[in-house]
Amino acid sequence: MLSYMISNPVGGMSGISSADARMIAEDSSKAIELRLQSLELACAAMWTILKDKHGYTDELLVEAITEVDGRDGKVDGKISRAERICPHCNRKVLTRNPNKCSWCGGALHPLGL
Repeated sequence: MLSYMISNPVGGMSGISSADARMIAEDSSKAIELRLQSLELACAAMWTILKDKHGYTDELLVEAITEVDGRDGKVDGKISRAERICPHCNRKVLTRNPNKCSWCGGALHPLGL
């Protein structure tokens, strides 16, 4: 895919060398890895607080993860969002958890309500 983006002038990366594109991809990958590590650390710290201060168990966490995972109709280890249509303008909702439609500004109900 990266080679296509480099060779395709419409791909947004025309005019850069393969080495530059590779460096950009590596930098992006490193940034994502750092973000993932910080999120893992934050989740581990929050879970430790919940267990130590409030008595939650690993079993409760697994149940909650399974419940949240299944909200999209599939327990597959991923959060997927079902396509939503605005009831006011009948256009596709653009954001994951909106309070209002990006197109018409109409109020939207939370998923599941």
